[in-house]
This record gives sequence, structure tokens and C-alpha cells, in this order.
Amino acid sequence: MARRARRRHGLFTLRCLVLASLGGCAAPPEPRPPEPPPAPEAPPDVPPPAEPPAQPRVPHSFSHAKRIARGIYRDHRVTLYCQCEYDRRAEVSSEACGYVPRHAGTRSERVEWEHLVAAYEFGAQRACWRDAPCSDRRGRRFGGRRCCRERDPEFRRMEADLMNLSPEIGELNADRSNFRFGEVAGEAREYGACDFEIDREHDTVEPAESVRGDVARAYLYMHDTYGQAALPLAPDAVARFEAWHRADPPSEWERIRNARIAAIQGVSNPWIAR
Repeated sequence: MARRARRRHGLFTLRCLVLASLGGCAAPPEPRPPEPPPAPEAPPDVPPPAEPPAQPRVPHSFSHAKRIARGIYRDHRVTLYCQCEYDRRAEVSSEACGYVPRHAGTRSERVEWEHLVAAYEFGAQRACWRDAPCSDRRGRRFGGRRCCRERDPEFRRMEADLMNLSPEIGELNADRSNFRFGEVAGEAREYGACDFEIDREHDTVEPAESVRGDVARAYLYMHDTYGQAALPLAPDAVARFEAWHRADPPSEWERIRNARIAAIQGVSNPWIAR
């Protein structure tokens, strides 16, 4: 192989000597490097990776969020579950909406700020709630909501998220407790004309059809924003909330509320804005 290369080089040199007298000799062209293979194309059915949802700039505490929420509802002082009006002192006007207390008392006369997604639903699976890692001044251990407020920044954000707060009659807030929303078959109404049914045997609450979309969009927003690990929802629950969303579209007030909260937190609820 080397002998052949030297012979070709000698022949080229001799040819150049002959041609030099006639006008010169050009060097042989350099070989072109091979072109790189084309980059493989992505399969057309593979979508680009989804952008993580933007995190809202929520108030620094639940107490702070409640004070802000009062301003958001300044010109729409109406509860969600029973559609009862209330005044600046949070006192409920029950005659017009037909609400009849199950038990007379202070909580049946005043509005409280309800988490539509109950704090238990996004707190019970957390170590701060479950494992009682906190301790008081006497060394007694505790967990639950109080400990999560002290130890878990994500819990505090979820608890203070304005998209999840709604003004409700205190009695309904207490009776709902941490029950999940669903459909209750054949339950008698316990609150007069207010269509709010509770199945205490199965820990389930059914709101009126006219407000189910509001409830559903709060759940879907919280689930999308904070993720399945923070708010575990079974597939059938997601499907039910999506069906409620379609059956009860956002009202004009819900869109106003969404815009006001987005101006504060920097993030809109896409289930309302879409």
C-alpha cells in the first residue's frame, strides 16, 4: 500500500515538472469530508414537555387571606352553598334565601370563610399532619393543621390560596367538616330551601346543581396548581368535577372574582378563564 502511494506521488511530481514549463501545475483537490448524517426527527405523535403551572403569590397566612377575601366580595356579599346575602358584619340574612338552621346558634347567623377543598384533603397525607412532629412548650407532641402551619410552607400556601376560599354560613361550614363532594341519593334537605345535602354515613356532601361548577373549578385549579401528590384525587373524582364544570359553566360573578384574585396572586384559574 505504501509503495503504491509513493509511486503515485512520484508520477505526480514528474507530471508537474513537465507541465511547469507550460504554465504550472495545480495541486490535486483536497478530498471533501463526509457530511454528517441528518439528525433524527422526533416522532410526530410525541408532544413537547408541558410547562409546569405557575405558582400563585398567595397571602402569607390564612388569616391574611380572609381579610383580603372580604374585599374581593365587597360588592357581592352572597354565600355560595345557599345563596344567602350577608352584611358588612358578616351577619346572614336567611329569610330571603330560605335557609333554616338545623341547630340555632351563632354559627347559623354568621358567615365564615370555607375551604372548598378542605384543609384535611391537602393536609392529612403530610408528615406534619400525620406524624405529630411538633411539640408545645410543655413538650407535648401534636400534628394536624396547627403543626402543618408551623412546618410546611406548601401547606401554608394552599391554605391561603384565595381561589379556594368561599363565604359560607358557619353551620354549613361546620356540618360539611372535611367531607368530600359527591352525589347523595335520596337525602332529605336539612336546611330549609337551601339545597345542601349531607350523607354522614359515607362522609359525602352534595351541593346544588347551580353551584357545582364553582366547587369543581376550585378542585381542578388546586389539583393542577399543586399536583397530585399535594392533593390526591382519584380518576373518578376528576371525571366528576370535569362533568360538573361542563354542566355548570362560570357565571359573570365567578369571572369577576377570578380576575380580582388573579390581580392579587398573579395567576388565574384557567378553568374559569378558558
